[in-house]
Amino acid sequence: MGNQNYVATNSRAHARAIQPSPHVTLEVNAMMNVKASSYTAVFNVTQVGETSESTNSLINSRIQKIVSGALELGLDQEDIHVDMISFVPVYEVEVEKKLFSKTYNEVPKGFEIQKNIHINYRKHGILDHIITLCADNEIYDLVKVDYFVDDLESVYDSLQQAALRVVESKKAFYQAVGMDFEQFNMIFSEKRAAITPHDAYSNYQAFSSYSLDAVKQKQGLKEVKKKTSLFYNPISYKNFDVVINPEINEPVVQFTLNVKVHYSPKPQQPKVREVVKEKNRYFMLMEDGNMKELKVECED
Repeated sequence: MGNQNYVATNSRAHARAIQPSPHVTLEVNAMMNVKASSYTAVFNVTQVGETSESTNSLINSRIQKIVSGALELGLDQEDIHVDMISFVPVYEVEVEKKLFSKTYNEVPKGFEIQKNIHINYRKHGILDHIITLCADNEIYDLVKVDYFVDDLESVYDSLQQAALRVVESKKAFYQAVGMDFEQFNMIFSEKRAAITPHDAYSNYQAFSSYSLDAVKQKQGLKEVKKKTSLFYNPISYKNFDVVINPEINEPVVQFTLNVKVHYSPKPQQPKVREVVKEKNRYFMLMEDGNMKELKVECED
């Protein structure tokens, strides 16, 4: 439900079996939703001034207020890092009038400094207080928020165990219809991925209809520009065999694991033919008309 359905493209194609093949591929897609263990918010600060000293002093004063306020929120000094972005002169145009012409010259009038403040925190709700603190010091540009998850090895271990159970279930299905996996060679591959909320937001524009009364009265209608916003749009579960922690009520990091197990028939071994070597026998016709076998040793 929701206004996003106005632009949604829904697919309801019925799943159909592929053409039978002597080769079998067992594919498993697994996902795990994990809440971030820490976050880093990046704010951009811009300051202009007449001299380099005054400009740097002004921006450092504003940043120091942010640092002091962040410490009062319970953050540590190690959680805050200031990154120099740019330090450039600011130019203005002066008009030089001559007898028959005008010349426009760029002349330096001051300086501009840009710095980024990186603030690391662990409690998601503290970001509201940080934004208020920045706004009080005329810092309004929240560049991005990075999400971090501890112990990635444990996350992917859980995904592998879940994928393995699905593979065994699918193998049991094929065995139930008479397939003998002992007659097949196997090759295996896997692919991992992580999707952070930074990559999962989509554009959204509000939808509305005209007033019915205005249409009846034939009044002039002036369409108001709809504001474009963003919403968190996590990966759909429809293409996954198993999802760990499926219920989410906040942006999370989505870890995925794709496993493919391919079985191909073992090549038939050629039958070994036993070679029977014929042994020659030698006979001599005797005077009495009888045949006598001779003992002859032949070297191969």
